[in-house]
Amino acid sequence: MTPALQDLSCLGVGAKRTKKFRVNKTYKTQILPRRMTDMLKAFLRDETGAELAEYAVAVALLVAIGLVVYKTLGTSVNTANSTTGSKINTATFP
Repeated sequence: MTPALQDLSCLGVGAKRTKKFRVNKTYKTQILPRRMTDMLKAFLRDETGAELAEYAVAVALLVAIGLVVYKTLGTSVNTANSTTGSKINTATFP
């Protein structure tokens, strides 16, 4: 590594070089710093968004039921209104 790359003071206070470890007799750099992997693990264990997903499924189910009911009742209501409208049009006044 060049001396410019070894000096990390330009990156800010507390900047450190990524750790290197030996795997299969070759050196590889660590992809994510330890703090980031800890944060990622905590994020994956966190279940606070599970309630939101359950509510979304419940709302989707209610919408599906509403569409079926609307389709079923809508057809019968439309038929009843058409019958009433035709009776009004053919009505005679005394």
